[in-house]
Amino acid sequence: MMKYFYFFLSLIVISCSTHTGVLEKQSEYPTIKSSSEYNSIGHCDTVLIEGVLTEYEPDHNGKGGGTQYFDFEIELRNNGTVPIHNSLVIESLYINKMVKVLGVLECGGINQTGIQNMNIKRLQKIISIERVK
Repeated sequence: MMKYFYFFLSLIVISCSTHTGVLEKQSEYPTIKSSSEYNSIGHCDTVLIEGVLTEYEPDHNGKGGGTQYFDFEIELRNNGTVPIHNSLVIESLYINKMVKVLGVLECGGINQTGIQNMNIKRLQKIISIERVK
């Protein structure tokens, strides 16, 4: 019986230390709060993004106008946006709220519709998300 107790206690300690490690490491990553900070990221890596999470509104101008490349985006200060990859599932309690997202920013081409190729930076993977009060 005591073996099981110590086993579960060690699992709880490991679980808590792993979660704390992610939160502590957030300060190590580049923080993006405005469009100028987003544009200055030259390479794609893990970043911390703060902004309002909204549903993606496609641009209706030009070739491929109106194409729904993404489902969500994070609105930054100064009217900039960070698109979020379509396959990511996001809970509705975060939509239209100020959030802080730790995720992997990816650069490169997308060709989702065959209409046009786009080179764009986008949030490819969300590691953690929390609402900002």
